[in-house]
Amino acid sequence: MQALQMVHADLAVMCPGAFVPSCGFTTDFPQMAETKAAMVGAARQSVALMDASKVNGRGMYRFAELADVDAIVMDRDPDDAVATSIAEIVDNARPNLLIAGA
Repeated sequence: MQALQMVHADLAVMCPGAFVPSCGFTTDFPQMAETKAAMVGAARQSVALMDASKVNGRGMYRFAELADVDAIVMDRDPDDAVATSIAEIVDNARPNLLIAGA
């Protein structure tokens, strides 16, 4: 992890194991969560790339909250769960939701 403390990236693209609206982006592996959290913190912009099956999935370790990313790219948003979560963010740190192919 020391090496990541020296990194300054333009863009971090993260693929979460799951997205839970009340929790954020998660993974099942603590080392992966630590690495992804460090990259989100080191990058000027962060993007979450996930398919619809990740919504309301399971993951033990959170690496980012919804407001920590600048954009979310998905194939579809089941039941508008992600869009609803974005709308509930009260400050201006709302990520853009991009549906691929739409």
